[in-house]
Amino acid sequence: MVSFEMQYHLDLIKKGKLSIKTSRTWYQQHRDLLLSRDPELENNRRHPLEVFARIVTPHLLPISLYESLPETMYLDFSRIDSLRRELSDVVYASGCYAVLQDLRRRVCKTQQGSEEDRESLRSTLYAICKEATGEQSQRPIRWSRNLHNVAAELVRMATEMHQSS
Repeated sequence: MVSFEMQYHLDLIKKGKLSIKTSRTWYQQHRDLLLSRDPELENNRRHPLEVFARIVTPHLLPISLYESLPETMYLDFSRIDSLRRELSDVVYASGCYAVLQDLRRRVCKTQQGSEEDRESLRSTLYAICKEATGEQSQRPIRWSRNLHNVAAELVRMATEMHQSS
């Protein structure tokens, strides 16, 4: 599928039916800004891929303060949307883990949880949100509609930690 899409889009560009001028300008401006902030990046072997990833990632955040991506990026909308949703889940789950860590410090008087705790919480929260709204639901809506269930799970886990400490 990717090979077909890539060839199809290349054909549109070659025929002049799709312009990438705006996208190139957008990328070059962002690249120059990034390299001016982090000149060491230019010496990195993974330079082109890392630069691209560091430019695009902020635009994928659930609540992005950045302007939108250039129009040609939306030729790959399904993958961009999938990345946005996955990143959204990571952001929300990380926020929940931070709350759990705070509860742990306040209630259990212990410091750090393990990576196993983080993974357990993540999979439990994903299951709660998926079960209640279905996998195709938009991530922010999935998380906000299940806020009470998520909060209850955080309290349950903190209570369980307190009892085992």
